Amino acid sequence: MADQLAFLLFGDQSIDVHECLADFFRRENDRVLSDSFLKQTSSALEEEVDRLSNIERQQIPTFNTIQELNEKYHRCSQKTSALDSTLVCITQLLLYIE
Repeated sequence: MADQLAFLLFGDQSIDVHECLADFFRRENDRVLSDSFLKQTSSALEEEVDRLSNIERQQIPTFNTIQELNEKYHRCSQKTSALDSTLVCITQLLLYIE
């Protein structure tokens, strides 16, 4: 058992998601895999938001990209736990991909 590699992917819910994502988008690395992940994530998230009720949809800012969502949500005064968790998950996966 000691020779097995183990790590916890979704353990830290306390990271500063906005700053972490903003820092990621400021860097200009060759990130083909990350960009593909972000495009697919954005598309999937848009589809999920479209399935929400009108009341739930109003709590989520309109967006075209994860970067735009990150910035708009950071400026929102009303936060939702679902979107908080979503952004944490996206951020942690991006850090893992990078």
